[in-house]
Amino acid sequence: MRLVIKEILKLHQEEGVAFKEIALLTSSRSRNDQILLALSEYGIPVKTDGEQNNYLQSLEVQVMLDTLRVIHNPLQDYALVALMKSPMFGFDEDELARLSLQKAENKVHENLYEKLVNAQKMVSSQKVLIHSALAEKLKQFMDILASWRLYTKTHSLYDLIWKIYNDRFYYDYVGALPNGPARQANLYALALRADQFEKSNFKGLSRFIRMIDQVFRSPARSLASVASRTT
Repeated sequence: MRLVIKEILKLHQEEGVAFKEIALLTSSRSRNDQILLALSEYGIPVKTDGEQNNYLQSLEVQVMLDTLRVIHNPLQDYALVALMKSPMFGFDEDELARLSLQKAENKVHENLYEKLVNAQKMVSSQKVLIHSALAEKLKQFMDILASWRLYTKTHSLYDLIWKIYNDRFYYDYVGALPNGPARQANLYALALRADQFEKSNFKGLSRFIRMIDQVFRSPARSLASVASRTT
């Protein structure tokens, strides 16, 4: 990805090609969080193909949606990896690889979250891979995740979302990125949508996630129309 960014910057700076004239093709039209983050870090403005005005498609909101999915059910490997790699926690590829090898000897298959638990308990045959710095980083992650899961049982979605923003300084972080105010507006819109959802007699993180997933499956619908069909 760094080589691609280098070529994009070369085209723009040395050959005068406008960013809007450059297209980047990927294997999927969604879930390209790491690509979008890398481009943003180099100040390269990005618009995804389709749904350009939908804040739910923005990188910062995608990170938050994965966070909510993990809080609801930490056994979702894709969302868990996305959260751990996000700026909120910053696990790198080497750390994730070490953690992914922490399988219990008496089990054929385990989710990543179960391997994280094994790593904390030091029960895997590969426990030597968990050095002290990684063990401390993992403990912090697991403690914070546990606190969010407990918090959601007694507080509103709106309060939960803002707790996440504040606990990990995520709202401030995205504000410091290029186009920061717009990114913060996207996060604020997500919190407001969660508040409106619960004020419309719909309750619970599970239902909210189901509604959002339905929006992605039916992009022509508005959130309001989808909410009216959520049971």
